[in-house]
Amino acid sequence: MRRMMKHIPPADYRPSDFVDKEYIHIVKYYALRIILDLGGFREFVNQYNDLTKDSLSYFLELNKFIENDSDTYTKKDVRQALHDRYKDVMKRSPNIAKTSLYKNIQKLQKYIALSHEEMEILAFVVLLRQYEVLEQAVELLGDELNSLQVVRKLGKILGISQKRMERIFRDSILFRTGLISFEDRVRSSIDRKIELMHDRIAEKLFQGVRDPIELFRDSFCKMGATSLSIED
Repeated sequence: MRRMMKHIPPADYRPSDFVDKEYIHIVKYYALRIILDLGGFREFVNQYNDLTKDSLSYFLELNKFIENDSDTYTKKDVRQALHDRYKDVMKRSPNIAKTSLYKNIQKLQKYIALSHEEMEILAFVVLLRQYEVLEQAVELLGDELNSLQVVRKLGKILGISQKRMERIFRDSILFRTGLISFEDRVRSSIDRKIELMHDRIAEKLFQGVRDPIELFRDSFCKMGATSLSIED
């Protein structure tokens, strides 16, 4: 279930009202890369200087630009504030591998030999399903992307080379098992072209599971004993 905002006055919003504390800096890191490094800024601030994604803006602590008249600041002011946020986030060295989510994904290694990059991709997709603000950030990249654009942009967000990303999407355990599916026949947004096998997988990975096989309970069922032998 995606994290919902609390019913509190906007002026009192904190990043933790949008994202669980453990993931605030990693989600900020992804969102800021999308806005500053992948061209998302063009859609984030419109021609009238208005910020187009309120929840994302509050999450990035840009309250003053939402609550003040757009004539009182420039796009340059917004960009500078975003760069300040980015510097602050980088000082905290955000690392998805240190999160509980990543550790839960590591438990899948018993059944699926995922590479570090594959686990990063899976973690990102889970976060995308969990938090509306990250979905809003991804929307800034467009909703008419072809498959190659999605692969390239996702690689830039995660810091994975294009060649490595292409190999992963073309032939990797992550996609061969169907844990993540990729819709390559239509143009769409990143969050619509990449899907988890089952929506509840995101919740279960966040909650933690003793036996990773539980992740697939909604997709597969255990069969009864067979009456056939090796000779058959």
